[in-house]
Amino acid sequence: MKKLPSIYKNINTMKDHNNKMCYVNNDKETINDILNDIFSGYHIPYHIQVQIITKSKVFNTYLTARGNNYLLTIQNELIKLSDIIDIKRIS
Repeated sequence: MKKLPSIYKNINTMKDHNNKMCYVNNDKETINDILNDIFSGYHIPYHIQVQIITKSKVFNTYLTARGNNYLLTIQNELIKLSDIIDIKRIS
């Protein structure tokens, strides 16, 4: 078998180093996803009882309104969104 001329040889024998690893965990809903689910849809938000765990206190309450930075409960308590660790639906 004849040797090919050098113009047909593959010169690029280096490994590619531009691959990046990426991992996305879709198992856990974020706080915004839970709040969007509560405040959007056909149900009324203050009929849904939630447990809100913050840095300093645990609230078992119903939500009435949502602002940009705060949640308002049915007992007229303001809860900062940045202080919330977890939200769970009770009913």
